[in-house]
Amino acid sequence: MSEDRANPTSDEHAPDEVQDGSVGTLELFFDLVFVYGMAQVTALMLADISWVGFGHGLLGLAAVWWAWVCYAWLTNTSAHAGPLPRVLIFLAMAAMLVAAVALPEAFGARALVFGLAFLAVRLIHVVMLVLDVRGEAAVGAAALRLVPTLLTGPALVVAGAFLESPVRELLWIAAAVIDFSGPLVVGTGGWRVAPSYFVERHGLVVIIALGEAIVEVGAGAEENLARPAVLGAVVLAVLIAAGLWWSYFGYIRSGAERRLRGAEGQDRARLARDSYSYLHLPLIAGIVFFALGVHEAVAGVDEPLPPLPALALVGGVALFFAADVGYRWRDHHQLATDRLLAALAAAAVIPLAMFAPALAALAALTAVCAVQTGWELWRRPDRDRACRQLPLSEGGRSMSQVFALAVPVWEIVLRALAVYLALAVLVRVAGKRGLAQLNTFDLVVVLLIANTVANANPRRGHQRDRRRPRGGRPDRRQRRRGADRRPLQPADVALRRHPDHPRGAPTLGHLGPAPRRPASR
Repeated sequence: MSEDRANPTSDEHAPDEVQDGSVGTLELFFDLVFVYGMAQVTALMLADISWVGFGHGLLGLAAVWWAWVCYAWLTNTSAHAGPLPRVLIFLAMAAMLVAAVALPEAFGARALVFGLAFLAVRLIHVVMLVLDVRGEAAVGAAALRLVPTLLTGPALVVAGAFLESPVRELLWIAAAVIDFSGPLVVGTGGWRVAPSYFVERHGLVVIIALGEAIVEVGAGAEENLARPAVLGAVVLAVLIAAGLWWSYFGYIRSGAERRLRGAEGQDRARLARDSYSYLHLPLIAGIVFFALGVHEAVAGVDEPLPPLPALALVGGVALFFAADVGYRWRDHHQLATDRLLAALAAAAVIPLAMFAPALAALAALTAVCAVQTGWELWRRPDRDRACRQLPLSEGGRSMSQVFALAVPVWEIVLRALAVYLALAVLVRVAGKRGLAQLNTFDLVVVLLIANTVANANPRRGHQRDRRRPRGGRPDRRQRRRGADRRPLQPADVALRRHPDHPRGAPTLGHLGPAPRRPASR
């Protein structure tokens, strides 16, 4: 794994266990081009709001998604800290950026440019894969079996550039089928998964997709932001995006990593393949369709939506909830009834979106998200309480530890002011004057700065909370509150001489202060 990642939680691993960690800055940098790729998928569909345009958008999203999935699996366990792997990743970024630029016309004038750039992305991935599995017979054999499916799909896309519709689209469909069926046909033997890294990486790509939806909200409101109805539509759209965020991350942090870590061997690899590589695609597709629909809804807030934008807006939210149901079922075989009902309720808003003002459809979807979130909080309040009451060894934190600060308050305030002033200067220098003028790259830069500031905090996470003071002795505050309840160990005994003790006799520092001098001899 990258040297930029956080240190693993343990230094001892089983032979078939991979070293776990968090997502590093190199992966975040790499994901920038896929942010732009997802934005281009929305631009592709906005340029042609029709069934053909929707189909082209789905094919483009499948291509971008599977390219990202291949590299997510590769960086999941590979050691890409050396100069050569990093240079290859940078070359893959350049090739993917060219493909993303050509994506809006990938089924037209720039079909060959997209196909060749897409093939270059996949070739670099195969080279990195071969370099990574050298000397590992089991993993190398599984990787080599997957290479034909990795190269056949992009080759079909390149071949489609020389043909006309509908043969070109048929070749794209065949390429997507070959890409997605490769892991099913080849199997998951020899694949390895780092649970914490895998869950965090896919959570970040959901954040990226939601950020693209927020950008489309601003783009739709840019021309008529002064109108009260448009301001209301912006607020409702953000609340819907927040409801989607809550539906996903309310579970992902508390249970997904634990489920993935509990599986072993091929079961873990199959769970990661199904839950993340496959079932996260409809989650992302739902957000992309919602972004398209919310752009049209905010731009024409007083009028009913045409059928296809209405289907994109309402169907995107319904698809997200339905995909969340499938993800949870595959992950821990539990039927999320509240999300299933939310998907059905969202789908029922389609007639309202077509015959009532778009503001009413946004309000109805906001109500669906609010009811689903409120139901989950009311039905499962013990889950968050249980997470807060976990022992320190299992990830729990006491309230005193949550609010304990390792740096002075003035330094925290100074950091916040410095970051705010830096962002304000950068926004002004870039010529931005409003939220609607911020593009996807602007939001990603803000996200990277936030991640950097969070990493600079010495109290990030609770790893430091579990460290005892030097010598194994609790500090004065822990002794006063009775925080240390474990039996006395030999290492805890610290001999010292108390100045008031008769003849300077040694005392047990762990057991409290030495006895005071008697009043009289």
